Amino acid sequence: MSAPEFSGLVPGTRSYRRLIAGLFFAGVATFAQLYSLQALLPEMSTDLGVPPATAALSVSAATFGIAVAVVPWSMVADRIGRIPAMAIGIITATAFGIAAPFSGGIEMVLALRLAEGLALGAVPAVALAYLSEEVHI
Repeated sequence: MSAPEFSGLVPGTRSYRRLIAGLFFAGVATFAQLYSLQALLPEMSTDLGVPPATAALSVSAATFGIAVAVVPWSMVADRIGRIPAMAIGIITATAFGIAAPFSGGIEMVLALRLAEGLALGAVPAVALAYLSEEVHI
């Protein structure tokens, strides 16, 4: 006798609420990492000797990275699994985020922030996959 087929999480169930809460907190963490630098832009501008608009590109670079990376991350998640893809993305983004303050110039900050955004793209990609395939509506 075969096991019953999984038909998805049903809204209102405990599993559904846990999934939604987990995805909510993953989204909050992603956007916190993405935009936390915004408060430091005046200091970054002064420390790196660049105009404020150039320092603001660090936020734009990370945002662009996420936008570009969502579809490729969804393909990676299909191949290696959602949890490993999300873990790789978050760990990699954190490493780039830690490295950025130690870079010597604005060019390296922008490159690291772009890479951070590319890695952070794993979170919305996996969230969309979960919502589209795991939730029964």
